Amino acid sequence: MRVLLWVGVLCVYPVLAHYVVMQGRLDLAAVFLILLVAFIAICLPGKARWPLLASLPLLVLLYILRPEWLLYTLPVLINLLLCFLFGRTLRAGAEPFISRIARLERGELPLELAVYTRRLTWMWAVFFALMALACLYLAVFAPLALWSLFTNLVIYLLVGLLFFGEFAYRRLRYRHYPHASPLQVIGRIFADAQEQKPRN
Repeated sequence: MRVLLWVGVLCVYPVLAHYVVMQGRLDLAAVFLILLVAFIAICLPGKARWPLLASLPLLVLLYILRPEWLLYTLPVLINLLLCFLFGRTLRAGAEPFISRIARLERGELPLELAVYTRRLTWMWAVFFALMALACLYLAVFAPLALWSLFTNLVIYLLVGLLFFGEFAYRRLRYRHYPHASPLQVIGRIFADAQEQKPRN
């Protein structure tokens, strides 16, 4: 159920946000963005949610001062945060994020899959870094319509293309291993997040 809720929100939000921006309602688009951050924070596990929750007062303050500042800066910050969440698991002695998800799915990873999932974690970290740079560049130099089209629609399509494209490649490249479906992988990520929540 939670996976379907995420999918629903992430499908509806980009279209709605782009529409209100094109109607000139930057204030309303900023409200939607704050609500999206709050929704993501609630769904994240304990430690991961606190940076987003702590940022909400600042986001509200930016909204009060200049809604367009919030709209332009938040996509950059969100992509940098995602880059950090993937990249921090690549430090020495840490288990790469995607390696952990794969291990939870199939147990101890064969060497070739351990190497592949580490490289895949690198790929996602670099991807989000590039998305942050693209959002920043478009915010500074592009017309509002082009910036909104990219940050509210194109970037989500690129994430989907990378996610499902990688799944198709992995099914072909490592066909001698069983593979969970994309929805099962997403469900595993949410389950792992739940398991990592601090227990009282």
